[in-house]
Amino acid sequence: MKKLFIGMLVFGLAGTGFCQNSNAVSKIDSLLNAYVRQDKFNGSVLVAQNGKVLLEKGYGQKNAERRQFNDSNTIFRIYSITKIFTSVLILKLAEENKLSIQDKLSKYYPDFPSGASISIYQLLSHTAGVYDYTHGNDMKTQSAEEMVRFLKTKRLEFSPGTKMSYSNSGYWLLGFIIEKTSGLSYGKALEKYIFKPAGMKHSGLDFKWLKDANRATGYARLTSDSNQPSEVYEPPGPYAAGAIHSTVGDLFRFSEALSKGKIISAKSLELAQTSVLQGYGLGWIVQQYDGKKMVSHSGGGAGFRTNFLMIPEEKIFVTLLANSETSNTDLITMRILDLVHGKNIRMPQEIILPKTQLQRLTGTYKTSEPELIFYVGVAEERLQVQVSGNPPLAVFAEAPDKFFAEEADATIEFLKDSSGGYNKIQVVQRERKYSGRRIDAYWGIVGDAASVDWFSDKDIQMIEDPSAKNIWLIKSVKLNKGELKFRFNKDWTVNVGMGAQEGRLERDGKNIRVEEGIYDIEIDVVELNYNLIRKVKVE
Repeated sequence: MKKLFIGMLVFGLAGTGFCQNSNAVSKIDSLLNAYVRQDKFNGSVLVAQNGKVLLEKGYGQKNAERRQFNDSNTIFRIYSITKIFTSVLILKLAEENKLSIQDKLSKYYPDFPSGASISIYQLLSHTAGVYDYTHGNDMKTQSAEEMVRFLKTKRLEFSPGTKMSYSNSGYWLLGFIIEKTSGLSYGKALEKYIFKPAGMKHSGLDFKWLKDANRATGYARLTSDSNQPSEVYEPPGPYAAGAIHSTVGDLFRFSEALSKGKIISAKSLELAQTSVLQGYGLGWIVQQYDGKKMVSHSGGGAGFRTNFLMIPEEKIFVTLLANSETSNTDLITMRILDLVHGKNIRMPQEIILPKTQLQRLTGTYKTSEPELIFYVGVAEERLQVQVSGNPPLAVFAEAPDKFFAEEADATIEFLKDSSGGYNKIQVVQRERKYSGRRIDAYWGIVGDAASVDWFSDKDIQMIEDPSAKNIWLIKSVKLNKGELKFRFNKDWTVNVGMGAQEGRLERDGKNIRVEEGIYDIEIDVVELNYNLIRKVKVE
Protein backbone atom coordinates (compact mmCIF):
# COMPACT_ATOMS: atom_id res chain seq x y z
CA MET A 1 0.00 0.00 0.00
CA LYS A 2 1.16 3.54 -0.58
CA LYS A 3 3.35 4.79 2.23
CA LEU A 4 3.71 8.52 2.79
CA PHE A 5 6.87 10.15 4.14
CA ILE A 6 5.59 11.31 7.52
CA GLY A 7 6.83 13.73 10.17
CA MET A 8 7.61 17.30 9.22
CA LEU A 9 8.92 16.29 5.82
CA VAL A 10 5.75 15.32 3.98
CA PHE A 11 4.62 15.77 0.42
CA GLY A 12 1.27 16.76 -1.00
CA LEU A 13 -0.48 17.92 -4.13
CA ALA A 14 -0.86 21.43 -5.38
CA GLY A 15 -4.28 22.15 -6.83
CA THR A 16 -5.04 23.82 -10.13
CA GLY A 17 -7.65 23.23 -12.77
CA PHE A 18 -7.31 20.70 -15.58
CA CYS A 19 -6.06 21.98 -18.89
CA GLN A 20 -4.77 20.27 -22.01
CA ASN A 21 -1.04 20.74 -22.55
CA SER A 22 0.23 19.97 -26.07
CA ASN A 23 3.77 19.67 -24.74
CA ALA A 24 2.83 17.22 -21.98
CA VAL A 25 4.26 14.12 -23.68
CA SER A 26 7.61 15.79 -24.36
CA LYS A 27 7.79 17.05 -20.78
CA ILE A 28 6.89 13.63 -19.35
CA ASP A 29 9.62 12.03 -21.45
CA SER A 30 12.15 14.63 -20.26
CA LEU A 31 11.02 14.12 -16.68
CA LEU A 32 11.48 10.35 -16.85
CA ASN A 33 14.89 10.63 -18.49
CA ALA A 34 15.95 12.98 -15.69
CA TYR A 35 14.82 10.43 -13.09
CA VAL A 36 16.77 7.71 -14.91
CA ARG A 37 19.93 9.85 -14.68
CA GLN A 38 19.31 10.26 -10.96
CA ASP A 39 18.79 6.48 -10.48
CA LYS A 40 15.22 7.19 -9.31
CA PHE A 41 13.43 5.31 -12.09
CA ASN A 42 14.09 2.23 -14.17
CA GLY A 43 11.12 0.67 -15.93
CA SER A 44 8.26 1.20 -18.37
CA VAL A 45 5.46 3.76 -18.49
CA LEU A 46 2.10 4.15 -20.19
CA VAL A 47 0.03 7.33 -20.06
CA ALA A 48 -3.38 7.52 -21.75
CA GLN A 49 -6.37 9.85 -21.96
CA ASN A 50 -9.78 9.28 -23.51
CA GLY A 51 -8.68 5.79 -24.53
CA LYS A 52 -5.71 7.14 -26.54
CA VAL A 53 -2.15 6.27 -25.57
CA LEU A 54 -0.08 9.44 -25.11
CA LEU A 55 3.16 7.76 -24.10
CA GLU A 56 4.19 4.08 -23.97
CA LYS A 57 7.91 3.63 -23.47
CA GLY A 58 10.67 1.88 -21.52
CA TYR A 59 13.48 3.58 -19.60
CA GLY A 60 16.67 2.12 -18.21
CA GLN A 61 17.73 -1.48 -18.18
CA LYS A 62 15.67 -4.67 -18.26
CA ASN A 63 18.79 -6.74 -17.57
CA ALA A 64 21.92 -4.85 -16.53
CA GLU A 65 24.22 -7.86 -16.89
CA ARG A 66 23.23 -8.34 -20.55
CA ARG A 67 22.82 -4.62 -21.30
CA GLN A 68 19.20 -5.16 -22.35
CA PHE A 69 16.85 -2.19 -22.07
CA ASN A 70 13.24 -1.79 -20.98
CA ASP A 71 10.59 -1.15 -23.62
CA SER A 72 6.81 -1.24 -23.85
CA ASN A 73 6.86 -5.06 -23.95
CA THR A 74 8.88 -5.64 -20.78
CA ILE A 75 7.17 -7.92 -18.26
CA PHE A 76 7.29 -6.94 -14.57
CA ARG A 77 5.97 -8.28 -11.30
CA ILE A 78 3.16 -5.91 -10.32
CA TYR A 79 2.87 -7.07 -6.70
CA SER A 80 -0.07 -5.47 -4.82
CA ILE A 81 -1.76 -4.16 -7.96
CA THR A 82 -2.85 -7.81 -7.96
CA LYS A 83 -5.36 -6.87 -5.25
CA ILE A 84 -7.42 -4.99 -7.84
CA PHE A 85 -7.64 -8.18 -9.90
CA THR A 86 -8.61 -10.28 -6.88
CA SER A 87 -11.34 -7.78 -6.04
CA VAL A 88 -12.65 -7.83 -9.62
CA LEU A 89 -12.76 -11.65 -9.57
CA ILE A 90 -14.75 -11.64 -6.32
CA LEU A 91 -17.22 -9.09 -7.71
CA LYS A 92 -17.56 -11.07 -10.95
CA LEU A 93 -18.36 -14.24 -9.03
CA ALA A 94 -20.88 -12.25 -6.97
CA GLU A 95 -22.55 -11.12 -10.22
CA GLU A 96 -22.76 -14.78 -11.25
CA ASN A 97 -24.35 -15.58 -7.84
CA LYS A 98 -21.53 -17.94 -6.94
CA LEU A 99 -20.92 -15.98 -3.76
CA SER A 100 -22.04 -12.83 -1.94
CA ILE A 101 -19.64 -10.22 -0.64
CA GLN A 102 -21.66 -10.38 2.60
CA ASP A 103 -20.83 -14.08 2.98
CA LYS A 104 -19.02 -14.87 6.20
CA LEU A 105 -15.64 -16.55 6.25
CA SER A 106 -17.19 -19.34 8.32
CA LYS A 107 -19.20 -20.40 5.25
CA TYR A 108 -15.95 -21.49 3.62
CA TYR A 109 -13.94 -22.32 6.76
CA PRO A 110 -16.46 -23.35 9.47
CA ASP A 111 -13.84 -23.77 12.20
CA PHE A 112 -12.01 -20.49 11.56
CA PRO A 113 -11.94 -18.53 14.85
CA SER A 114 -14.34 -15.56 14.67
CA GLY A 115 -15.08 -16.57 11.07
CA ALA A 116 -18.79 -15.89 11.61
CA SER A 117 -17.99 -12.22 12.20
CA ILE A 118 -15.74 -11.71 9.14
CA SER A 119 -17.29 -10.96 5.74
CA ILE A 120 -15.81 -11.08 2.25
CA TYR A 121 -16.56 -7.34 2.07
CA GLN A 122 -14.33 -6.78 5.11
CA LEU A 123 -11.53 -8.92 3.68
CA LEU A 124 -11.66 -6.84 0.49
CA SER A 125 -11.50 -3.54 2.39
CA HIS A 126 -8.86 -4.60 4.96
CA THR A 127 -11.39 -4.09 7.75
CA ALA A 128 -11.54 -7.73 8.90
CA GLY A 129 -8.75 -7.48 11.47
CA VAL A 130 -6.95 -10.54 10.07
CA TYR A 131 -3.27 -10.72 11.03
CA ASP A 132 -0.90 -9.93 8.14
CA TYR A 133 1.40 -12.93 7.71
CA THR A 134 4.18 -10.67 6.33
CA HIS A 135 4.70 -9.36 9.87
CA GLY A 136 6.16 -12.75 10.79
CA ASN A 137 5.12 -16.37 10.47
CA ASP A 138 6.30 -19.94 11.07
CA MET A 139 4.99 -21.45 7.83
CA LYS A 140 7.28 -23.91 6.04
CA THR A 141 5.13 -23.68 2.89
CA GLN A 142 2.40 -21.31 1.80
CA SER A 143 -0.21 -23.84 0.79
CA ALA A 144 -3.86 -23.08 1.49
CA GLU A 145 -3.85 -25.59 4.36
CA GLU A 146 -0.71 -24.15 5.92
CA MET A 147 -1.84 -20.52 5.55
CA VAL A 148 -5.25 -21.17 7.08
CA ARG A 149 -3.67 -23.24 9.89
CA PHE A 150 -1.31 -20.40 10.69
CA LEU A 151 -3.99 -17.67 10.60
CA LYS A 152 -6.16 -19.71 12.96
CA THR A 153 -3.44 -19.32 15.60
CA LYS A 154 -3.49 -15.51 15.43
CA ARG A 155 -6.05 -13.39 17.24
CA LEU A 156 -7.94 -10.73 15.29
CA GLU A 157 -6.29 -7.32 15.58
CA PHE A 158 -9.67 -5.62 16.12
CA SER A 159 -13.38 -6.27 15.89
CA PRO A 160 -14.25 -6.70 12.17
CA GLY A 161 -15.59 -3.55 10.53
CA THR A 162 -14.36 -1.15 13.22
CA LYS A 163 -10.91 -0.28 11.83
CA MET A 164 -8.77 -0.61 8.72
CA SER A 165 -5.39 -2.39 8.75
CA TYR A 166 -3.70 -3.51 5.53
CA SER A 167 -3.60 -7.32 5.48
CA ASN A 168 -2.10 -9.44 2.72
CA SER A 169 -3.47 -12.46 4.57
CA GLY A 170 -7.02 -11.30 3.86
CA TYR A 171 -6.32 -11.40 0.13
CA TRP A 172 -4.87 -14.90 0.39
CA LEU A 173 -8.17 -15.96 1.97
CA LEU A 174 -10.03 -14.26 -0.90
CA GLY A 175 -7.91 -16.23 -3.37
CA PHE A 176 -8.90 -19.47 -1.64
CA ILE A 177 -12.57 -18.43 -1.74
CA ILE A 178 -12.27 -17.69 -5.48
CA GLU A 179 -10.96 -21.23 -6.04
CA LYS A 180 -13.68 -22.80 -3.89
CA THR A 181 -16.55 -20.95 -5.59
CA SER A 182 -15.34 -20.91 -9.20
CA GLY A 183 -14.01 -24.46 -9.33
CA LEU A 184 -10.86 -23.05 -10.93
CA SER A 185 -7.37 -22.33 -9.73
CA TYR A 186 -6.69 -18.65 -9.07
CA GLY A 187 -4.61 -18.47 -12.27
CA LYS A 188 -7.32 -20.14 -14.39
CA ALA A 189 -9.94 -17.79 -12.91
CA LEU A 190 -7.81 -14.81 -13.93
CA GLU A 191 -7.53 -16.19 -17.46
CA LYS A 192 -11.25 -16.86 -17.84
CA TYR A 193 -12.73 -13.78 -16.24
CA ILE A 194 -10.12 -11.04 -16.82
CA PHE A 195 -7.14 -11.78 -19.06
CA LYS A 196 -9.07 -13.15 -22.05
CA PRO A 197 -11.97 -10.64 -21.98
CA ALA A 198 -9.49 -7.75 -21.65
CA GLY A 199 -7.07 -9.09 -24.29
CA MET A 200 -4.19 -9.38 -21.81
CA LYS A 201 -1.78 -11.78 -23.55
CA HIS A 202 1.35 -11.06 -21.54
CA SER A 203 0.09 -11.46 -17.97
CA GLY A 204 0.12 -14.40 -15.60
CA LEU A 205 1.53 -15.97 -12.44
CA ASP A 206 4.70 -17.92 -11.50
CA PHE A 207 7.08 -15.17 -12.56
CA LYS A 208 10.14 -17.10 -11.42
CA TRP A 209 9.60 -19.77 -14.09
CA LEU A 210 8.51 -17.41 -16.88
CA LYS A 211 10.42 -18.22 -20.07
CA ASP A 212 10.06 -15.01 -22.04
CA ALA A 213 12.76 -12.77 -23.50
CA ASN A 214 10.77 -9.75 -22.29
CA ARG A 215 10.99 -10.78 -18.60
CA ALA A 216 12.65 -8.07 -16.48
CA THR A 217 15.28 -8.83 -13.87
CA GLY A 218 14.41 -7.26 -10.52
CA TYR A 219 17.06 -5.28 -8.65
CA ALA A 220 17.37 -4.29 -5.02
CA ARG A 221 19.70 -1.56 -6.25
CA LEU A 222 20.41 -0.44 -9.78
CA THR A 223 22.56 2.54 -10.71
CA SER A 224 24.59 3.54 -13.73
CA ASP A 225 27.66 1.80 -12.35
CA SER A 226 26.46 -0.95 -9.99
CA ASN A 227 23.60 -3.35 -9.46
CA GLN A 228 22.32 -5.87 -6.97
CA PRO A 229 19.77 -8.41 -8.28
CA SER A 230 16.95 -9.08 -5.83
CA GLU A 231 15.51 -12.24 -4.38
CA VAL A 232 13.03 -14.05 -6.67
CA TYR A 233 10.08 -15.48 -4.76
CA GLU A 234 9.09 -19.11 -5.22
CA PRO A 235 5.56 -19.74 -6.53
CA PRO A 236 2.91 -19.05 -5.42
CA GLY A 237 4.75 -15.90 -4.37
CA PRO A 238 2.33 -13.44 -2.79
CA TYR A 239 -0.57 -15.33 -4.48
CA ALA A 240 -3.85 -13.38 -4.67
CA ALA A 241 -2.25 -10.53 -2.69
CA GLY A 242 0.52 -9.86 -5.20
CA ALA A 243 1.65 -12.64 -7.60
CA ILE A 244 0.63 -11.29 -11.02
CA HIS A 245 3.14 -10.20 -13.66
CA SER A 246 2.16 -7.96 -16.55
CA THR A 247 3.13 -5.21 -19.00
CA VAL A 248 2.11 -1.56 -19.17
CA GLY A 249 0.08 -2.34 -22.31
CA ASP A 250 -1.82 -5.20 -20.67
CA LEU A 251 -2.65 -3.02 -17.68
CA PHE A 252 -3.99 -0.35 -20.03
CA ARG A 253 -6.16 -2.97 -21.73
CA PHE A 254 -7.40 -4.02 -18.29
CA SER A 255 -8.31 -0.42 -17.37
CA GLU A 256 -10.15 0.03 -20.67
CA ALA A 257 -12.08 -3.24 -20.19
CA LEU A 258 -13.11 -2.13 -16.70
CA SER A 259 -14.19 1.32 -17.89
CA LYS A 260 -16.27 -0.17 -20.71
CA GLY A 261 -17.99 -2.75 -18.50
CA LYS A 262 -16.45 -5.75 -20.27
CA ILE A 263 -15.55 -7.56 -17.05
CA ILE A 264 -17.85 -6.36 -14.27
CA SER A 265 -20.80 -3.98 -14.27
CA ALA A 266 -20.47 -0.25 -13.72
CA LYS A 267 -22.37 -0.72 -10.46
CA SER A 268 -19.85 -3.27 -9.16
CA LEU A 269 -16.93 -1.09 -10.23
CA GLU A 270 -18.41 1.94 -8.48
CA LEU A 271 -18.82 -0.12 -5.29
CA ALA A 272 -15.19 -1.23 -5.47
CA GLN A 273 -13.98 2.33 -6.04
CA THR A 274 -15.83 3.80 -3.05
CA SER A 275 -13.85 4.33 0.14
CA VAL A 276 -14.83 2.16 3.09
CA LEU A 277 -12.31 3.35 5.68
CA GLN A 278 -9.14 5.48 5.48
CA GLY A 279 -9.33 5.95 1.72
CA TYR A 280 -9.44 2.25 0.83
CA GLY A 281 -12.32 0.70 -1.08
CA LEU A 282 -12.58 -2.90 -2.26
CA GLY A 283 -9.09 -3.46 -3.63
CA TRP A 284 -8.62 0.20 -4.61
CA ILE A 285 -7.00 3.20 -2.92
CA VAL A 286 -9.49 6.06 -3.26
CA GLN A 287 -8.22 9.65 -3.17
CA GLN A 288 -8.87 13.05 -4.76
CA TYR A 289 -6.94 14.98 -7.38
CA ASP A 290 -8.10 18.56 -7.97
CA GLY A 291 -11.53 17.61 -6.65
CA LYS A 292 -11.87 14.56 -8.93
CA LYS A 293 -11.96 10.98 -7.70
CA MET A 294 -8.60 9.25 -8.24
CA VAL A 295 -8.41 5.47 -7.84
CA SER A 296 -5.17 3.53 -7.76
CA HIS A 297 -3.03 0.83 -6.23
CA SER A 298 0.71 0.61 -5.84
CA GLY A 299 2.84 -2.48 -5.47
CA GLY A 300 6.23 -3.24 -4.03
CA GLY A 301 8.33 -6.26 -3.17
CA ALA A 302 11.67 -7.81 -3.97
CA GLY A 303 13.05 -6.19 -7.14
CA PHE A 304 10.02 -4.20 -8.28
CA ARG A 305 7.99 -1.04 -7.56
CA THR A 306 4.73 -0.38 -9.42
CA ASN A 307 1.74 1.95 -9.66
CA PHE A 308 -1.64 1.87 -11.44
CA LEU A 309 -3.86 4.97 -11.44
CA MET A 310 -7.11 6.15 -13.01
CA ILE A 311 -9.11 9.37 -12.86
CA PRO A 312 -12.42 8.02 -14.21
CA GLU A 313 -14.13 11.38 -14.75
CA GLU A 314 -11.28 12.62 -16.94
CA LYS A 315 -10.56 9.21 -18.49
CA ILE A 316 -6.91 9.48 -17.52
CA PHE A 317 -4.81 6.37 -16.97
CA VAL A 318 -1.18 6.18 -15.78
CA THR A 319 0.86 3.10 -14.95
CA LEU A 320 4.53 2.80 -14.02
CA LEU A 321 6.26 -0.56 -13.67
CA ALA A 322 9.83 -0.48 -12.36
CA ASN A 323 12.36 -3.24 -11.88
CA SER A 324 14.42 -1.54 -9.17
CA GLU A 325 13.51 -1.06 -5.53
CA THR A 326 14.91 2.48 -5.59
CA SER A 327 12.32 3.65 -8.16
CA ASN A 328 9.80 5.98 -6.54
CA THR A 329 6.79 5.15 -8.70
CA ASP A 330 4.24 6.86 -6.44
CA LEU A 331 6.01 10.21 -6.59
CA ILE A 332 6.73 10.00 -10.32
CA THR A 333 3.12 9.09 -11.09
CA MET A 334 1.94 12.29 -9.43
CA ARG A 335 4.50 14.37 -11.33
CA ILE A 336 3.27 12.83 -14.59
CA LEU A 337 -0.32 13.57 -13.62
CA ASP A 338 0.59 17.21 -12.98
CA LEU A 339 2.12 17.47 -16.46
CA VAL A 340 -0.94 15.88 -18.09
CA HIS A 341 -2.96 18.63 -16.40
CA GLY A 342 -0.67 21.33 -17.78
CA LYS A 343 0.88 22.26 -14.44
CA ASN A 344 4.34 23.66 -14.01
CA ILE A 345 6.53 21.39 -11.93
CA ARG A 346 10.08 21.59 -10.66
CA MET A 347 12.06 19.40 -13.03
CA PRO A 348 14.72 17.18 -11.43
CA GLN A 349 18.19 18.66 -11.65
CA GLU A 350 21.50 17.77 -10.12
CA ILE A 351 25.12 18.79 -10.09
CA ILE A 352 27.72 16.12 -9.37
CA LEU A 353 29.85 16.80 -6.31
CA PRO A 354 33.11 15.08 -5.34
CA LYS A 355 32.82 12.61 -2.49
CA THR A 356 35.21 14.72 -0.43
CA GLN A 357 32.69 17.57 -0.43
CA LEU A 358 29.81 15.25 0.47
CA GLN A 359 31.80 13.79 3.35
CA ARG A 360 32.28 17.28 4.82
CA LEU A 361 28.50 17.53 5.24
CA THR A 362 27.89 14.14 6.84
CA GLY A 363 26.88 13.97 10.47
CA THR A 364 23.91 14.26 12.80
CA TYR A 365 21.91 17.50 13.03
CA LYS A 366 19.08 18.49 15.34
CA THR A 367 16.43 21.16 14.86
CA SER A 368 14.62 22.64 17.85
CA GLU A 369 11.31 23.91 16.42
CA PRO A 370 10.16 21.35 15.51
CA GLU A 371 12.52 18.94 17.24
CA LEU A 372 13.83 16.59 14.54
CA ILE A 373 17.00 14.57 14.08
CA PHE A 374 18.61 14.54 10.61
CA TYR A 375 21.08 11.74 9.85
CA VAL A 376 23.25 12.76 6.90
CA GLY A 377 25.47 10.25 5.12
CA VAL A 378 26.71 9.23 1.68
CA ALA A 379 25.25 6.39 -0.36
CA GLU A 380 25.81 5.59 -4.05
CA GLU A 381 27.93 8.76 -4.46
CA ARG A 382 25.04 10.98 -3.33
CA LEU A 383 24.10 12.63 -0.07
CA GLN A 384 21.47 10.72 1.87
CA VAL A 385 19.29 12.29 4.54
CA GLN A 386 17.14 10.40 7.01
CA VAL A 387 14.81 12.09 9.46
CA SER A 388 14.31 10.12 12.68
CA GLY A 389 11.46 7.63 12.27
CA ASN A 390 11.40 7.90 8.47
CA PRO A 391 13.06 6.10 5.55
CA PRO A 392 16.29 7.51 4.06
CA LEU A 393 16.07 9.83 1.06
CA ALA A 394 18.65 10.55 -1.60
CA VAL A 395 18.89 14.34 -1.96
CA PHE A 396 20.19 16.04 -5.06
CA ALA A 397 22.80 18.78 -5.16
CA GLU A 398 21.80 22.15 -6.60
CA ALA A 399 24.97 23.77 -5.21
CA PRO A 400 27.97 22.48 -3.21
CA ASP A 401 26.06 22.99 0.03
CA LYS A 402 22.40 23.08 -1.07
CA PHE A 403 20.25 20.02 -1.77
CA PHE A 404 16.66 19.26 -2.78
CA ALA A 405 14.58 16.41 -1.29
CA GLU A 406 11.84 15.99 -3.87
CA GLU A 407 9.72 13.52 -1.88
CA ALA A 408 9.46 16.07 0.90
CA ASP A 409 9.41 19.15 -1.35
CA ALA A 410 12.15 20.52 0.88
CA THR A 411 15.50 22.26 0.40
CA ILE A 412 18.33 21.52 2.84
CA GLU A 413 21.20 23.98 3.02
CA PHE A 414 24.40 23.41 4.98
CA LEU A 415 25.83 26.60 6.45
CA LYS A 416 29.59 27.15 6.65
CA ASP A 417 30.96 28.77 9.79
CA SER A 418 33.99 31.06 10.19
CA SER A 419 36.35 28.09 10.47
CA GLY A 420 35.15 26.70 7.15
CA GLY A 421 33.27 23.79 8.69
CA TYR A 422 29.62 22.87 8.19
CA ASN A 423 27.89 22.71 11.56
CA LYS A 424 24.44 24.17 10.86
CA ILE A 425 21.57 23.37 8.49
CA GLN A 426 18.59 25.32 7.26
CA VAL A 427 15.53 23.47 5.97
CA VAL A 428 12.90 25.18 3.82
CA GLN A 429 9.74 23.22 3.13
CA ARG A 430 7.13 25.17 1.21
CA GLU A 431 6.15 28.00 3.60
CA ARG A 432 8.14 26.70 6.58
CA LYS A 433 11.75 27.41 7.48
CA TYR A 434 13.62 25.90 10.39
CA SER A 435 17.24 25.59 11.47
CA GLY A 436 19.41 23.04 13.21
CA ARG A 437 22.96 22.40 14.32
CA ARG A 438 25.36 19.47 14.32
CA ILE A 439 25.26 17.31 17.45
CA ASP A 440 27.58 14.63 18.81
CA ALA A 441 26.19 11.12 18.47
CA TYR A 442 27.59 7.65 18.83
CA TRP A 443 27.03 4.01 17.93
CA GLY A 444 25.92 1.88 20.84
CA ILE A 445 25.05 -1.69 21.79
CA VAL A 446 21.56 -2.71 22.86
CA GLY A 447 19.99 -6.05 23.72
CA ASP A 448 19.71 -8.64 26.45
CA ALA A 449 23.28 -9.80 25.77
CA ALA A 450 24.41 -6.32 26.83
CA SER A 451 21.99 -6.13 29.79
CA VAL A 452 20.28 -3.23 28.03
CA ASP A 453 16.55 -3.44 27.45
CA TRP A 454 15.67 -3.35 23.76
CA PHE A 455 13.49 -0.28 24.34
CA SER A 456 15.95 1.51 26.62
CA ASP A 457 17.60 4.83 25.77
CA LYS A 458 20.80 3.86 27.60
CA ASP A 459 22.91 1.98 25.04
CA ILE A 460 26.44 0.82 25.87
CA GLN A 461 28.49 3.53 24.17
CA MET A 462 31.13 2.73 21.55
CA ILE A 463 33.98 5.08 20.60
CA GLU A 464 35.05 6.05 17.10
CA ASP A 465 38.59 4.98 16.29
CA PRO A 466 40.60 8.27 16.16
CA SER A 467 42.83 6.85 13.44
CA ALA A 468 40.12 5.30 11.25
CA LYS A 469 36.90 7.22 10.59
CA ASN A 470 33.73 5.08 10.59
CA ILE A 471 35.33 2.36 12.74
CA TRP A 472 33.65 2.12 16.15
CA LEU A 473 35.17 0.21 19.06
CA ILE A 474 34.59 -1.01 22.56
CA LYS A 475 37.08 -3.07 24.56
CA SER A 476 36.67 -5.52 27.41
CA VAL A 477 32.89 -5.34 27.57
CA LYS A 478 31.06 -8.09 29.45
CA LEU A 479 28.27 -9.76 27.51
CA ASN A 480 25.70 -12.32 28.58
CA LYS A 481 24.52 -15.25 26.52
CA GLY A 482 21.85 -13.67 24.36
CA GLU A 483 21.33 -11.25 21.45
CA LEU A 484 22.42 -7.72 20.58
CA LYS A 485 22.31 -5.12 17.82
CA PHE A 486 24.07 -1.84 17.10
CA ARG A 487 22.16 1.42 16.74
CA PHE A 488 23.10 5.06 16.30
CA ASN A 489 22.16 7.93 18.58
CA LYS A 490 20.08 5.57 20.77
CA ASP A 491 17.53 5.62 17.94
CA TRP A 492 16.22 2.59 16.01
CA THR A 493 15.99 4.77 12.90
CA VAL A 494 19.61 3.91 12.10
CA ASN A 495 20.59 0.40 13.20
CA VAL A 496 22.61 -2.53 11.92
CA GLY A 497 22.47 -6.23 12.67
CA MET A 498 23.69 -9.55 11.35
CA GLY A 499 23.78 -9.87 7.58
CA ALA A 500 23.48 -12.92 5.34
CA GLN A 501 27.19 -13.76 5.80
CA GLU A 502 29.12 -14.27 9.01
CA GLY A 503 30.81 -11.06 10.09
CA ARG A 504 28.70 -8.89 7.79
CA LEU A 505 26.25 -6.21 8.91
CA GLU A 506 23.00 -5.07 7.28
CA ARG A 507 20.80 -2.06 7.87
CA ASP A 508 17.89 -3.33 10.02
CA GLY A 509 19.60 -6.75 10.06
CA LYS A 510 18.93 -9.66 12.41
CA ASN A 511 19.90 -9.84 16.07
CA ILE A 512 23.45 -11.10 16.66
CA ARG A 513 23.71 -14.06 19.07
CA VAL A 514 26.69 -14.24 21.44
CA GLU A 515 27.95 -16.47 24.24
CA GLU A 516 28.75 -15.13 27.69
CA GLY A 517 32.21 -13.61 28.00
CA ILE A 518 34.47 -10.55 27.91
CA TYR A 519 34.72 -9.10 24.38
CA ASP A 520 36.53 -6.58 22.22
CA ILE A 521 34.07 -5.38 19.57
CA GLU A 522 34.70 -3.49 16.34
CA ILE A 523 32.19 -2.41 13.68
CA ASP A 524 32.77 -0.68 10.36
CA VAL A 525 29.63 1.29 9.57
CA VAL A 526 30.69 2.04 5.98
CA GLU A 527 31.97 -1.36 4.84
CA LEU A 528 29.32 -2.95 7.08
CA ASN A 529 31.28 -5.64 8.86
CA TYR A 530 31.89 -6.52 12.49
CA ASN A 531 34.32 -8.44 14.66
CA LEU A 532 33.49 -9.83 18.10
CA ILE A 533 36.60 -11.21 19.83
CA ARG A 534 35.90 -13.10 23.05
CA LYS A 535 38.96 -12.51 25.22
CA VAL A 536 37.73 -14.27 28.33
CA LYS A 537 35.13 -17.00 28.60
CA VAL A 538 32.89 -16.46 31.62
CA GLU A 539 31.85 -19.71 33.31
